[in-house]
Amino acid sequence: AIRLLHQTGLAGVVLPEIVPADAAGEGRFERTLAVVDRLVEPGFPLALAALLYPVVDPAGAERVCRRWRLSNAQTVRTCGLVRHHASLDHAREERWSAVQRLLVADGADDLLALGEARAGEGGADEIAWCRARMAEMGDALDPPLLLTGDDLIQHGVPVGPAYRGLLRHVRDAQLDNQIETKADALALVDRLLEEGRSER
Repeated sequence: AIRLLHQTGLAGVVLPEIVPADAAGEGRFERTLAVVDRLVEPGFPLALAALLYPVVDPAGAERVCRRWRLSNAQTVRTCGLVRHHASLDHAREERWSAVQRLLVADGADDLLALGEARAGEGGADEIAWCRARMAEMGDALDPPLLLTGDDLIQHGVPVGPAYRGLLRHVRDAQLDNQIETKADALALVDRLLEEGRSER
């Protein structure tokens, strides 16, 4: 269907972002079609993201979604996939907390499927590793939060924009097994505030 849109010229009206402008673009278009072809029964946001990630950034993907008047949920999912399409390409080399956040986020299954389709046959080692880690960890993949904003309030931290950074630092340290208890988390908050490292 995508190829037919291109051959008839309708793609230039419906989705001009994917229309190749030169020989290099033609090659990219063919590679994009191969990625889409490797997707297994994709939902609409996944299929659209597979078409868009080689040619637009997340802001461009959002413009396409708004132009097509997609729902907010479809727009968020599509743009998230475009933004993170390569985020698992070197998963084993990244901090586990960064990878883990992606694997527990809404749309993780689509991100893994896109990674597999991009890698092609026999080239999805990083995605296979992610899936194995997910199966191995089970519920521990997304452990309960050690701290919330209410905990920071009770701890005497002035309410403000620093909360987001502090909670993110705490969550990363938790996921990286650097802290295990609420007391550990509060001690980390005190240290971050003392060092002026609450923003992130």
